[in-house]
Parts: sequence; C-alpha cells; structure tokens
Amino acid sequence: MKALPPLKSLFPLLAMTIFVLFSPLIHGEQSAEIYETYLPAQKLIPVIEPILNADDRITAYHNKLFIKASEDTHREILAVLEQIDRLPKNVLISIRYSDDIESAQTTTNDQIKVYRGTSQGKDVEVELMAKHRLSTRLDKADQKIKVLEGEQGVLTVGKDAAQNKWVLVNPFETRVTQEYRTVGSQLYVIPYLLKDERVRLEVFTKNQQFRGGSETETKKLEAQTVLLLEPGVWTPMAGSVQIKQSGDNSTTLSTHSDSTSSKTLLIKVDVLE
Repeated sequence: MKALPPLKSLFPLLAMTIFVLFSPLIHGEQSAEIYETYLPAQKLIPVIEPILNADDRITAYHNKLFIKASEDTHREILAVLEQIDRLPKNVLISIRYSDDIESAQTTTNDQIKVYRGTSQGKDVEVELMAKHRLSTRLDKADQKIKVLEGEQGVLTVGKDAAQNKWVLVNPFETRVTQEYRTVGSQLYVIPYLLKDERVRLEVFTKNQQFRGGSETETKKLEAQTVLLLEPGVWTPMAGSVQIKQSGDNSTTLSTHSDSTSSKTLLIKVDVLE
C-alpha cells in the first residue's frame, strides 16, 4: 500500500484550492456589461482602466464599452461615465484675413453711470456698472466649417496665384506656360468645450503670404498652437502685433498686421446647440 504524503506538503495545494474557490467572493461576482457612450469608447478606456481590478476586462468597439467586472466596480464605472460622457456638440469655426484698415478692436469700459429718477423728484439714484463691449469692423468670414467636439477639421483660405514656367517642348524649343498655385493658409483644428463655456482649440497651420508687393515670391510659416477662445469673438492668431492703449476710463486693445503688405489671420468659434 502506497504511503500518503506528509500533511505539511499538502498545505500549498490546499491554500491554492481555497483561493480559487473563494476568489469570486473576495473580489465580488463578476458580470459582463455593455455601456453605450456618446464619446468614442476607445477614448474612455484610459479613464476607466484605473478603476478596474487585475482580473477585470474591458474592450471598446465604436461607441460601446464591453466590461467584465464586479458589481462594485460597475457602480464606480457608471458614476464616472455619468460625469464625463455627454452628447458632444458641433462647433462652427470661421477664419478670415484682416487688413490694417479692418483691424479688430476690443474695448473695455471700466464704468458706465446710469441715472434713475424724474425731473420732479428730489432723489436721483446713481448706479455704476461694469460694461464690456466687443466689436469688429466687419463680420464676414472667408471660410467656415462645422467640427464635432473632439474631432479634427481642416480649413483652407487663400487665392490662386499665376506663375510662369518654362517647359521643354522638344530638344530645340522651349515655351512659357502659366500655372496656378494656391497661396494662403491651411488649418487643422480640434475643438474642446470647457466648463466655463470657452473653447480650447488645438491648431496646426501652414501659412503662405506674398512677399512685399510681389505676386511671385512668397514666405511660409508653419505653427502648432493651442488657443483659448471666447465664442463669437474674432481673435487674431498669426501674423499680427497687439497694441494696448489706456485712457482714464477705458482700455483699448488693437490688433494690426506686422507690415502693410501682410495680413492678420483671424479665427472665431461658435458653439451650436
């Protein structure tokens, strides 16, 4: 008859068996849930992963999250999604060029006096109120595009310039032909809405301008930046200088082009319901 192994050697096997049998009770019974999201589900995974346990699973497909976790973890996930997952809004982005004579101006009046009363009354109430006035000379746009919040859009503005080019017709003859190429700005934009109703705009731009008064020579600019914009206000973005003038009761900010031959690129965002 074969002898039984020592009781001491059975302890590791017994401990592993107990862990396997009772681990669902320790971590909670796992269940699989499908969450439909407004935002792309793949973008929500980095937010939810810190909540999950080591044996939990998460998969994203379009606007659906497939999550296998305990009931407690599901409750935490649902609470997080209720805070950050909402229906994204459309953002209307407009761009234009502004010449020196069309410079954008922003004026802030410190105080405006308001008188209340009648010509027959003895008491006249005086109230001081802070007022802000935002204005631009023209409200036209060269290009507009609707972009879903968090997604990328492309805007192009400029004009086609004619250029002469020598072409070899045969070994003994050349000819001048005229070609057109676009000179202007191309913007890649990604808008994000903030809690204070302002718009955070990520912008990558490729900008071309004619050099001086020439129609054949151009200068180029490539830039990547992040802007914080007030909805409905034209904001200078590139090729401009800002001048601040302070008076007794007001402050005026004027934006002008850096030279008489160049233009200022303005951008405006509007949040659509």
